[in-house]
Amino acid sequence: MPRQAMSAPAAFYSRYAPDKEAERFARAMLADKKPSLIFILGSGRNYLGKACRQLSPGARIVVVQPDGSFEAELIDMPDASWCPGGDESLADFLTSCLDDGKAAGGIALLEWQPLLSAYPREAEYMRSALSMALEHYSSAAATRSYWARRWLRNSVRFALKARRFARIRQGAGSLALACAGPSLEYALDTCQKAGLPIWALASAQEALEWRGFKPSLVLSSDPGHWAAFHLRAALAGACPLALPPSAALPAALLEGGASIVALDTGMAFEAMALNAAGAEPLSARSSGTAAGTALSLALAACDGTVYMLGQDLAARSLSAHARPYALDRIDFSTPARLAPESQQRSALIFERYGSRQGAWRLSRAFNAYAKDAFLSQADRKRCLRLSDSPVDNELTKVAPGGALPGISLPNAQAPQAATQSGPRFEEYAPPFGLRERADRMAASLEREGARLASLVQLSSLSGAGPLSTADASSLLAFAGKAAAPFIAEAARGRVESGSVHSASLGLKQGLAALLEFCNA
Repeated sequence: MPRQAMSAPAAFYSRYAPDKEAERFARAMLADKKPSLIFILGSGRNYLGKACRQLSPGARIVVVQPDGSFEAELIDMPDASWCPGGDESLADFLTSCLDDGKAAGGIALLEWQPLLSAYPREAEYMRSALSMALEHYSSAAATRSYWARRWLRNSVRFALKARRFARIRQGAGSLALACAGPSLEYALDTCQKAGLPIWALASAQEALEWRGFKPSLVLSSDPGHWAAFHLRAALAGACPLALPPSAALPAALLEGGASIVALDTGMAFEAMALNAAGAEPLSARSSGTAAGTALSLALAACDGTVYMLGQDLAARSLSAHARPYALDRIDFSTPARLAPESQQRSALIFERYGSRQGAWRLSRAFNAYAKDAFLSQADRKRCLRLSDSPVDNELTKVAPGGALPGISLPNAQAPQAATQSGPRFEEYAPPFGLRERADRMAASLEREGARLASLVQLSSLSGAGPLSTADASSLLAFAGKAAAPFIAEAARGRVESGSVHSASLGLKQGLAALLEFCNA
């Protein structure tokens, strides 16, 4: 229940000149900033929102109130507002405000302390929710900005060079999904006793095979070149690989070394590559971690319980991962008398995992990932997480060791009694030859390039509004950093001719390079 207002709404601003008081504060806080999105916590009657609108024309004003009684007293209507007692949660409201592209021009946060000091409990709740939403947004935005071009280039390479494909046939019973957290080392025996088929993230495959476990599927979504280190064990071709076209894959695997289960995580250029190659993609959720993408695939591939192993979201003692771990050879490749491996491990763990809880060390980034809830209630009932990590997420957690607890489902028994046939894999031949695939991909790239060029010209018109997140990602993928000023200015509603020219030129040059690759 929302609390009743502790004072009359007007009491939180100057009785004589509330407009001037709010303007002075807004001017001091915004200074020379030109944000496209302004959050105001506790704006009361919203004199502060009115001042921000005058100082930052084109910015979206979003108000979060600690009490619903202020809504009837507003002197200026914000573009969006939230107060306790509504149908929408604060987390969902903040996500919707951040996800439509308007935030690309910069974000400002203002707090009206005279009001918030009267609502300390609500103020802390609002700050915490906004901090978490901004952390998720900034992480996703930085990922898109850094990886967009690589996602596109990997997708083009996939369309032109992938040779062997496989589809998944749903299996009966339960399934284990191995992540690379340190608890994987002592959770595997439990799954072995239950006779569960095991899928693995690429980062966990080496630790599995070193202990004698052969995964029936390896999943990768990493677009970076270091994915090759994790996938070295897959070069033997013993099991299929599941990955989206945007993921990096060594040439030996891409060009026939392994059969590929193609995944569609929703990116436009992934769809272009899948269509050009004639692949039969499976839908998988795009997630902040590979584990989230893999879990969505595993749930669709079996009718029983999915047991998550090694999803710790934390480091244990001096181990951030189950050993052996491929990238340890890079991180700790040069031990010396004055810097032995143990010292290097300590320094890295203390830097990346800043707080301690028992034997575990926690990371701010992983804490944010842990709050990323995306499963339906029905799917949550089909998942168990075997880990003794203190970091909780939306999955029910049980400590590793002993018998696996079963989950009561209409079509699944406890794992000890269930038939663990597991999903099956069938290879199929792509319908198009390599030359035809290159032509199809080139045609798709030209169409997308033309669409983005038109979008740039349209968005330069006054009032056209911000680019959607998907369109901004595509433009960054084609044009690179040359498109960044244009995207920010479009979000602010004031696009300069120089940024239009820069984005258009970057788009033209990026498209030409991609077409050259297709025609090589």
